Amino acid sequence: MKLTIKKIESVLKSLDVDVFDQFYFDDKETLYGFLSYKLVIHFEVDCPDAIYISFHVNSEPEYTSYIIMNLYEKLGSKGINIMTMESFAYDPEGNFLTGEEAYKAFEEETHMEIISNFMHRQAQMKYLMDMKGYRA
Repeated sequence: MKLTIKKIESVLKSLDVDVFDQFYFDDKETLYGFLSYKLVIHFEVDCPDAIYISFHVNSEPEYTSYIIMNLYEKLGSKGINIMTMESFAYDPEGNFLTGEEAYKAFEEETHMEIISNFMHRQAQMKYLMDMKGYRA
């Protein structure tokens, strides 16, 4: 079985993967990719016997195993190799990060979000405690 863009689109749609963008990664149109919030899939147009999949660092193990098992069932059983690549994340500037950099960026972002939420709650509590009530 030869992989085509339409075939991958239909498989992702059957798995309820919301693809928000798809495009060629290079000017020669040899590498095509599908972007979703939790995963990135790409394949070589000239050699359509394998797909490469990367999951976001925050993806749940259940989700990743669900996607991989279903991809294998729908494509792997027909001779398509499914290769799992490094995890990915985006830094605050929107740069695409993979591997350890992705995990570090995600941990920093999570840490800053926790601190921000704590400070916001503390400010709300101070406001409520210092506020004087008025008679109606």
